[in-house]
Amino acid sequence: IRNSVSQPLTLKIAENIAQQPREELRKIFNKYKPNIVLTFGVQAFLLASLAAEQFLQNPLKTTKFLGEQFRSRIENYKDNEVNVIPLLHVSIARGKFLEAHKNFVDFNGPQSPNYFDYVGKELANLILTKMPDKPIWIDYT
Repeated sequence: IRNSVSQPLTLKIAENIAQQPREELRKIFNKYKPNIVLTFGVQAFLLASLAAEQFLQNPLKTTKFLGEQFRSRIENYKDNEVNVIPLLHVSIARGKFLEAHKNFVDFNGPQSPNYFDYVGKELANLILTKMPDKPIWIDYT
């Protein structure tokens, strides 16, 4: 886990300011070839997507957008590619975390959804069904 950049990204400045971190991350992707890269928040998601050469059309900086991307990337997992999967960055620290959870999970029921249960089940299902024999940890030794 690492910070993606030292300042907030917008799509416009991601191409310029994030060039060095993006290239460093691309080198890491090329060296270790991870199947899944989990990102926390929209900034890290944009940077990792660019590093993986997965260009997004009109990305939005919303929890709903991250949730849509989460579901799409879980559903469209590709075995021999870097699959960048976004998660929420601040899920409890801010005052609107229940709203963020609801938007990410895309839940319209009377109770607030449990983001952690939802994400945990989806990721566990992905790893257990589509990656049963994959080494999921990087050994830096």
